[in-house]
Order: sequence, then structure tokens, then C-alpha cells
Amino acid sequence: MMKHTALAAVIVTALSTPAFAASTLTLYTSQPNEDAQMTVTAFEKAHPDIEVKWIRDGTTKLTARLQAELAAGGAAPDVLLIADSVTMESLKKQDLLAAYKSPEASRYDAQLYDPQGYYYGTKLITTGIAYNTRAPVKPGSWQDLLKPELKNMTTLPSPLYSGA
Repeated sequence: MMKHTALAAVIVTALSTPAFAASTLTLYTSQPNEDAQMTVTAFEKAHPDIEVKWIRDGTTKLTARLQAELAAGGAAPDVLLIADSVTMESLKKQDLLAAYKSPEASRYDAQLYDPQGYYYGTKLITTGIAYNTRAPVKPGSWQDLLKPELKNMTTLPSPLYSGA
């Protein structure tokens, strides 16, 4: 739980300097609901004067929502907690992120955060191969998925929902 609290504090501070002056903070997150609630609970415990309102959806939908809100001149989230560094790089190039040099950054591998402090990684996204234990072919590597007997038998999650 302490790790979640530290990560939540780093993310909130990194992406939303003005949020600490407000009584309400808006979070857009792609975290699973249970993880998002743990993050929000830990933050609200550390900052009882701030209420966190959050919206959970896939990275692509959250990014589209953010872009639409900005184009319409409407409200945008104070904090964006997603698991896709490619999207974060795009938002950085659009000048939509505020830089924050976290004192916690030195405790993490430099590859896990933006060197200028525009975003920080909170988790590693790993990809694996899953198969039915009764399947006639049990792939042991990505290369095995190219075997002719597996043609048209593989799938990936929709990139329209998950940025990772």
C-alpha cells in the first residue's frame, strides 16, 4: 500500500501542480477499477482536504475524451494516469503536460520516466502467450506463432481500447 501511496503522490504532483490548491481533483485513469480506487483512497488519506473524482476507461478513449474537451474549451483532467508512454510522449509534444522533477525519481530506473519530468511510469506492461493446455501446439516463443499450423489462430487485444 505504501508503494501505491508514493506512486499516487508522485503522479498527482507531477501532472497537476495546481491541483493541490483545489478542493476537487479530477483523475482520468486506465487502471482497473480496484487499483484506481486504491490510488484514490491513498491520495485522499494523505490529502483529506482534496476530493478526487475519477473516470476510468481505456487509454484511447480517455485520450479522445481529453482531446475533445480541449478542442471544445471545456474542462480537462488534473491528472492523467495511463500506462502508455507513447501516448504520454504525444501529449508532451502537444505541450499538454506540466513538468515536475520528482525527488523520488532517483529511486527508479531512468528508463521508466521522462528525463524532463513530464511523466513517470507506474507499472511495467508485460505481454505473454496464453494457450489452452489441450491445444495441439503449445508455443514456447513468439517465433512459434508464425508456424503454418497456427495461421489465423492468434489474436491481440484491441488497440482501440488499450494503449498498452
